[in-house]
Amino acid sequence: MAQPLFIFDVEGTLIDCVRQTLICWHDAFASCGYEFSFEKLHHHSGRDPDDMIRILLPKTEAERLAKPLKDAQGGFYRERFLEAVRPFPDVRALFEQVKRSGAVIALATTCSKDELHHYLGVAEISDLVDHCACGEDVSREKPHPELIELVLDRAKIPAADAVMIGDTPYDAEAARRANVSAIGLLSGGFTQEELTAAGCGAVHAGTTALLKAFDSLLDRDRSLGTPQT
Repeated sequence: MAQPLFIFDVEGTLIDCVRQTLICWHDAFASCGYEFSFEKLHHHSGRDPDDMIRILLPKTEAERLAKPLKDAQGGFYRERFLEAVRPFPDVRALFEQVKRSGAVIALATTCSKDELHHYLGVAEISDLVDHCACGEDVSREKPHPELIELVLDRAKIPAADAVMIGDTPYDAEAARRANVSAIGLLSGGFTQEELTAAGCGAVHAGTTALLKAFDSLLDRDRSLGTPQT
């Protein structure tokens, strides 16, 4: 049997930055003449940004503004927040436990490579991550399965032996499309019901709760069959 593979999302799952990201999306849209509430934007948190823009704007405006909006959002985030955001508690301890179990760790995240490098440093997990795929590596981000399929290919581990851990319904939907099991975390602001409906077999409060429950994750039937908080 292949080694188990734990695939982690990063922003909102390992790094506490959902609020900051939404502020930057709000301000990016405002800079282009569009006002959206934080509640409306949060509904799309973790979704492929091009998909989000196409949903929120008229077709011609979405095509015209997609690149300026993404550039503005990224610029605002790097300038205002990137250096200040921090990992959630027990991220390194969780990764150390995963490695002690003999499992492989991969990251599948929509952030850029430079942001990912920064996050690896502040979370102190660079030495524990085996494989990464970020937004620059694929043409479509979550809920499309390309990021997860890429880390499966890089790890040479079948989907049946992998679990995706993320904080949004889009992580779970991408996992389902890649035939990978999913575990949800409440740290991104979505409810247990939303994450379960998207396909999470278990839901935990955050990284600390996941660390405490880690031994059960190795028992696939038990850990993924009954949602928990």
